Amino acid sequence: MKKTLILLAFLLAAALFLVGCSDSDDPQASNGNGPPSQSTNDGFELLFRGVNISPGQPFDVNDFSDDEPTVNSIPSSAFPDDPVNVYIFDGELEISAVTLGGVETIYMVHVLGESFSTTRGVSVGDDVSRILELYGDDYENGIRMSYIFGDVDVSFLVIDGTVRSIEYWTVGLVY
Repeated sequence: MKKTLILLAFLLAAALFLVGCSDSDDPQASNGNGPPSQSTNDGFELLFRGVNISPGQPFDVNDFSDDEPTVNSIPSSAFPDDPVNVYIFDGELEISAVTLGGVETIYMVHVLGESFSTTRGVSVGDDVSRILELYGDDYENGIRMSYIFGDVDVSFLVIDGTVRSIEYWTVGLVY
Protein backbone atom coordinates (compact mmCIF):
# COMPACT_ATOMS: atom_id res chain seq x y z
CA MET A 1 0.00 0.00 0.00
CA LYS A 2 2.82 2.40 0.94
CA LYS A 3 4.64 1.63 -2.32
CA THR A 4 1.43 2.29 -4.29
CA LEU A 5 0.94 5.67 -2.61
CA ILE A 6 4.57 6.62 -3.26
CA LEU A 7 4.22 5.56 -6.90
CA LEU A 8 1.00 7.56 -7.32
CA ALA A 9 2.60 10.63 -5.71
CA PHE A 10 5.58 10.28 -8.07
CA LEU A 11 3.31 9.96 -11.11
CA LEU A 12 1.31 13.03 -10.10
CA ALA A 13 4.52 15.04 -9.63
CA ALA A 14 5.79 13.86 -13.04
CA ALA A 15 2.50 14.83 -14.67
CA LEU A 16 2.60 18.28 -13.07
CA PHE A 17 6.13 18.75 -14.36
CA LEU A 18 5.22 17.60 -17.88
CA VAL A 19 2.12 19.81 -18.04
CA GLY A 20 4.21 22.83 -17.10
CA CYS A 21 6.96 22.05 -19.59
CA SER A 22 5.24 20.53 -22.64
CA ASP A 23 5.10 22.23 -26.04
CA SER A 24 3.62 20.20 -28.04
CA ASP A 25 -6.48 10.72 -33.81
CA ASP A 26 -8.36 11.72 -30.93
CA PRO A 27 -8.77 9.16 -28.16
CA GLN A 28 -11.89 9.26 -26.09
CA ALA A 29 -13.19 7.07 -23.32
CA SER A 30 -16.31 5.82 -21.75
CA ASN A 31 -17.04 4.16 -18.49
CA GLY A 32 -17.57 0.50 -19.19
CA ASN A 33 -21.34 1.01 -18.91
CA GLY A 34 -22.11 2.83 -22.14
CA PRO A 35 -20.95 4.02 -25.53
CA PRO A 36 -17.96 6.32 -25.89
CA SER A 37 -18.67 9.99 -25.60
CA GLN A 38 -18.32 12.17 -28.69
CA SER A 39 -15.41 14.59 -28.71
CA THR A 40 -16.10 18.28 -29.01
CA ASN A 41 -12.61 19.59 -28.29
CA ASP A 42 -10.31 17.43 -30.44
CA GLY A 43 -9.14 15.74 -27.27
CA PHE A 44 -10.28 13.29 -24.68
CA GLU A 45 -13.66 13.15 -23.00
CA LEU A 46 -15.01 10.80 -20.39
CA LEU A 47 -18.63 10.40 -19.41
CA PHE A 48 -18.51 9.87 -15.65
CA ARG A 49 -21.77 9.59 -13.72
CA GLY A 50 -23.56 11.59 -16.38
CA VAL A 51 -20.98 14.39 -16.49
CA ASN A 52 -18.62 14.96 -19.40
CA ILE A 53 -15.01 15.20 -18.16
CA SER A 54 -12.54 16.66 -20.63
CA PRO A 55 -9.01 18.04 -20.14
CA GLY A 56 -8.92 21.77 -20.79
CA GLN A 57 -12.62 22.20 -19.98
CA PRO A 58 -14.25 23.87 -16.93
CA PHE A 59 -14.87 21.63 -13.91
CA ASP A 60 -17.48 22.04 -11.20
CA VAL A 61 -17.43 19.48 -8.41
CA ASN A 62 -21.05 20.46 -7.65
CA ASP A 63 -22.03 18.60 -10.84
CA PHE A 64 -21.49 15.45 -8.75
CA SER A 65 -24.12 16.23 -6.13
CA ASP A 66 -24.56 12.55 -5.27
CA ASP A 67 -20.86 12.07 -4.56
CA GLU A 68 -18.45 13.52 -2.06
CA PRO A 69 -15.01 13.05 -3.55
CA THR A 70 -11.87 13.21 -1.49
CA VAL A 71 -10.16 16.51 -2.34
CA ASN A 72 -6.46 17.19 -1.99
CA SER A 73 -4.93 20.58 -2.75
CA ILE A 74 -1.25 20.47 -3.64
CA PRO A 75 1.20 23.19 -4.66
CA SER A 76 2.53 23.15 -8.20
CA SER A 77 5.53 24.74 -9.86
CA ALA A 78 3.58 24.69 -13.13
CA PHE A 79 0.77 26.78 -11.57
CA PRO A 80 2.57 28.84 -8.88
CA ASP A 81 -0.33 31.13 -7.92
CA ASP A 82 -2.93 28.44 -7.27
CA PRO A 83 -2.89 24.92 -5.87
CA VAL A 84 -3.88 21.94 -7.94
CA ASN A 85 -7.11 20.39 -6.65
CA VAL A 86 -7.20 16.62 -7.03
CA TYR A 87 -10.71 15.15 -6.77
CA ILE A 88 -10.69 11.41 -6.06
CA PHE A 89 -13.87 9.43 -6.72
CA ASP A 90 -14.02 6.03 -4.99
CA GLY A 91 -10.35 5.36 -5.75
CA GLU A 92 -11.27 4.74 -9.40
CA LEU A 93 -10.95 8.17 -10.95
CA GLU A 94 -8.91 11.26 -10.15
CA ILE A 95 -9.67 14.61 -11.74
CA SER A 96 -6.99 17.28 -11.33
CA ALA A 97 -8.03 20.88 -11.84
CA VAL A 98 -6.40 24.31 -11.65
CA THR A 99 -7.84 27.80 -11.70
CA LEU A 100 -7.22 29.50 -15.04
CA GLY A 101 -8.72 32.92 -15.65
CA GLY A 102 -10.89 32.51 -12.58
CA VAL A 103 -12.36 29.20 -13.79
CA GLU A 104 -11.49 25.81 -12.34
CA THR A 105 -10.21 23.86 -15.35
CA ILE A 106 -9.48 20.16 -15.79
CA TYR A 107 -5.91 19.48 -16.79
CA MET A 108 -5.54 15.79 -15.98
CA VAL A 109 -7.77 12.72 -15.69
CA HIS A 110 -6.25 9.67 -14.02
CA VAL A 111 -8.14 6.39 -14.47
CA LEU A 112 -7.42 3.74 -11.85
CA GLY A 113 -10.53 1.54 -12.11
CA GLU A 114 -11.16 -1.33 -14.49
CA SER A 115 -14.69 -0.09 -15.26
CA PHE A 116 -13.31 2.61 -17.59
CA SER A 117 -11.70 2.12 -20.97
CA THR A 118 -10.40 4.23 -23.78
CA THR A 119 -12.60 4.26 -26.88
CA ARG A 120 -9.99 2.13 -28.52
CA GLY A 121 -10.66 -0.44 -25.80
CA VAL A 122 -7.74 -0.36 -23.35
CA SER A 123 -8.60 -0.73 -19.65
CA VAL A 124 -6.70 -1.00 -16.41
CA GLY A 125 -5.73 -4.66 -16.04
CA ASP A 126 -5.11 -5.24 -19.76
CA ASP A 127 -1.88 -6.73 -21.07
CA VAL A 128 0.64 -4.36 -22.69
CA SER A 129 0.08 -6.18 -25.99
CA ARG A 130 -3.44 -4.67 -26.06
CA ILE A 131 -1.96 -1.14 -26.06
CA LEU A 132 0.41 -2.03 -28.89
CA GLU A 133 -2.41 -3.64 -30.86
CA LEU A 134 -4.76 -0.65 -30.51
CA TYR A 135 -2.36 2.32 -30.34
CA GLY A 136 0.73 1.05 -32.18
CA ASP A 137 4.39 1.14 -31.31
CA ASP A 138 4.99 4.85 -32.03
CA TYR A 139 4.93 6.03 -28.43
CA GLU A 140 7.16 8.09 -26.18
CA ASN A 141 8.80 5.73 -23.75
CA GLY A 142 9.72 6.55 -20.21
CA ILE A 143 8.01 5.53 -17.03
CA ARG A 144 4.84 5.38 -19.15
CA MET A 145 3.84 4.58 -22.71
CA SER A 146 2.64 7.99 -23.97
CA TYR A 147 0.78 8.88 -27.14
CA ILE A 148 0.01 12.49 -28.13
CA PHE A 149 -3.19 13.24 -30.04
CA GLY A 150 -3.60 16.93 -30.82
CA ASP A 151 -3.58 18.74 -27.49
CA VAL A 152 -4.05 15.63 -25.35
CA ASP A 153 -1.47 13.15 -24.08
CA VAL A 154 -2.71 9.67 -23.17
CA SER A 155 -0.30 7.62 -21.07
CA PHE A 156 -0.43 4.07 -19.84
CA LEU A 157 1.48 3.02 -16.73
CA VAL A 158 2.54 -0.57 -17.33
CA ILE A 159 4.03 -2.66 -14.53
CA ASP A 160 5.03 -6.29 -15.14
CA GLY A 161 3.29 -6.20 -18.54
CA THR A 162 -0.08 -5.07 -17.14
CA VAL A 163 -1.81 -1.67 -17.46
CA ARG A 164 -2.03 -0.24 -13.93
CA SER A 165 -3.44 3.21 -14.78
CA ILE A 166 -4.37 5.47 -17.67
CA GLU A 167 -3.79 9.23 -17.67
CA TYR A 168 -4.96 11.98 -19.99
CA TRP A 169 -3.83 15.57 -19.75
CA THR A 170 -3.72 18.69 -21.85
CA VAL A 171 -0.26 19.37 -23.21
CA GLY A 172 0.77 23.00 -23.31
CA LEU A 173 -1.95 24.19 -20.92
CA VAL A 174 -1.28 27.90 -20.51
CA TYR A 175 -1.48 29.44 -17.07
